[in-house]
Amino acid sequence: MKINVLFKKAVTLRKRGSSFKQIHELLGIAKSTCYVWLKDVKLSELGLQKLKARGEKGRQKGWQTNHNKVLVRNAQTNKKVISSLAKISLKREEKKLICSILYWAEGGKTENGVKFTNSDPAMIKVFLSFFRKGFNLKESKFRASLHLHGYHNQRIQKKFWSGVTKIPLNKIGLYLKPNSGKNIRTGYPGCISIRYNDVTIVEEIRAYYKNFAKKYGEFV
Repeated sequence: MKINVLFKKAVTLRKRGSSFKQIHELLGIAKSTCYVWLKDVKLSELGLQKLKARGEKGRQKGWQTNHNKVLVRNAQTNKKVISSLAKISLKREEKKLICSILYWAEGGKTENGVKFTNSDPAMIKVFLSFFRKGFNLKESKFRASLHLHGYHNQRIQKKFWSGVTKIPLNKIGLYLKPNSGKNIRTGYPGCISIRYNDVTIVEEIRAYYKNFAKKYGEFV
């Protein structure tokens, strides 16, 4: 096919919205030649729409491919971790240690009793599980304070957190935070502060994480 014929066909295809790659494959023209010939060609309105739609489709396909890779990788990682956790059997002292490290991160550092505050139900569940299993506690000494915004349904959230913590409704107080209503955090369950007034237990928890830091906190 003569060069001038190829050139005219290439220009026509470009105006209709074909990409350089498509023209290269259809007409057998080198990619570099396509660029030189067609870089200044103005696309028709329909051609621009087609090119834009093709680009968006390509981006979506690329995103989906990457997303699928992430899903596969996460599934593999999750399977590996579950297998590792299945081999672990925690004794009481280890539960105390984990509880203390969690407290080190999120617990009160100056109170004369245990005070643990968080908005993540999973975090609260894990802490309370190890707290209850690691120490000799009296359930009657548990108290909680629920921090909510004005847009929360107080009754629903209080019932929700009572279920998470296993602390009776009548032992969960409420504190309403000022909120303009403009920034509503969808799905945010509020923040709960767990209290257990026992100075000897909080001192033991602090001793655990402080001595853990002394033993394992040095660079080796």
